[in-house]
Amino acid sequence: MYCTLLQVNIEYGLDPSIGKATMQAAQEMAEGKLNDHFPLVVWQTGSWTQSNMNANEVTAEILGHKRGEKFVHPNDHVNRSQSSNDTFPTVMHIAAATEINLRLIPNLKTLQTSIHSKSVEFKDIIKIGRTHTQDATPLTLGQEFSGYTTQVKYGVDRVMCTLPRMYQLAHGGTAVGTGLNTKKGFDVKIAAAVAEETNLPFVTAENKFEALAAHDAFVESSGALNTIVVSLMKIGNDIRLLGSGPRCGLGELILPENEPGSSIMPGKVNPTQCEALTMVCAQVMGNHVAVTVGGSNVHFELNLFKPMIANALLHSVRLLGDASVTFEKNCVRGIQTNREKISKLLHEEAALNLGVLTSEEFDQLVVPEKMIGNHLVIGLHWVPYSWKKELSVIDAISVIACLANFIHFQVTQIPWISSGAENPWTCCDGLKWCQHIPLKVPGVERVCRSSSKNFCEAHNDAICTNPIGSHQSCLTRWTISQKSKWP
Repeated sequence: MYCTLLQVNIEYGLDPSIGKATMQAAQEMAEGKLNDHFPLVVWQTGSWTQSNMNANEVTAEILGHKRGEKFVHPNDHVNRSQSSNDTFPTVMHIAAATEINLRLIPNLKTLQTSIHSKSVEFKDIIKIGRTHTQDATPLTLGQEFSGYTTQVKYGVDRVMCTLPRMYQLAHGGTAVGTGLNTKKGFDVKIAAAVAEETNLPFVTAENKFEALAAHDAFVESSGALNTIVVSLMKIGNDIRLLGSGPRCGLGELILPENEPGSSIMPGKVNPTQCEALTMVCAQVMGNHVAVTVGGSNVHFELNLFKPMIANALLHSVRLLGDASVTFEKNCVRGIQTNREKISKLLHEEAALNLGVLTSEEFDQLVVPEKMIGNHLVIGLHWVPYSWKKELSVIDAISVIACLANFIHFQVTQIPWISSGAENPWTCCDGLKWCQHIPLKVPGVERVCRSSSKNFCEAHNDAICTNPIGSHQSCLTRWTISQKSKWP
């Protein structure tokens, strides 16, 4: 940054001998050769003035004159055409944008790619879904991982969307944003020089008053990071729980054994990578709170939480970037499945014994045993649960589709084929219109018992046209003439 600034100042009249010497000092500072001359810490004045003058004074000593002689003046030469009030917001933006582009985004994309490859690898593995931490309807493990993939992808998109504001530089605003003591076009030249040096699209800020007084760009970027870690917290916890065991947990996933787990509990391998990731997520969430508080504490023309804001955001970027690539390398890449356990849990799940309830039974859904029937719906046929068959993806989708119809149209009963009994099907609940599910069951015919006979003849499997409230006006009944033949 100092080299860029001094080069532009030479163009605007700074003595080249002084300018080139100070550029050499600035380069040595950037390489870490003068670190011993920087005793200051983050916790200082909110404008970063101490660090700015520290840098100016170290740079001014480069020509070797007697210390304090000020042959190169730290203010008149090194600090020419600038203020700590615009220099450090500029440095903050350069550092944040560079770290996001070089460290965070590539590592998140690596994680996204790895999770996606697992979703493809697991695409044919049917497992039981879980909602409210309770057993639900089936999906594939690949579908579950595809959700994780998209979460990470959206996270990358979100943080990239914040960069246009981060690319706007405050330099040239000097003390309060007016540009006092700078030459015309100085701000544009500085931004162009920084863009060329970093190969990032930096531009001069549209409004220098906003650039000095607010750090909304940092709050925005930190918010995107916060959203990312919310996603990663969910992903890390899911993988940790799916890999729980080895004997008494869910055990659907087999996580890489990176280190021994316990000397007293044989076979126990702790999900350390998930633990590390979730701790990083918690830290980034905390950093976001700090950035939010710092960004909100602006009084008039200058934000005075600059060191803390920059420190917190850069900490988050580096933590999240490093955690992403570590989690991918040491966990996601090596995840395997326990197909036997997945199949066992799937076929023990009572929700697969799918039936649709009467209106009386529907009122008793709080009793879990009364939420199920005797049969599994596959396609448009009834199959007894006693008929053992490994579910395919198409089978699972059919089950989910039938459940969706039940929930959406509030159908109250479907007959149990194996019993040969006659059971009513009420299609109106007295409150909403409904629609018959067009089931085609071999050996079964529908008998009209509607007070509006035209409905059954003219509107079979169509939207009910009877008045709302006439609960019995659209009543049909299934009769069983013979048992269905199973595939």
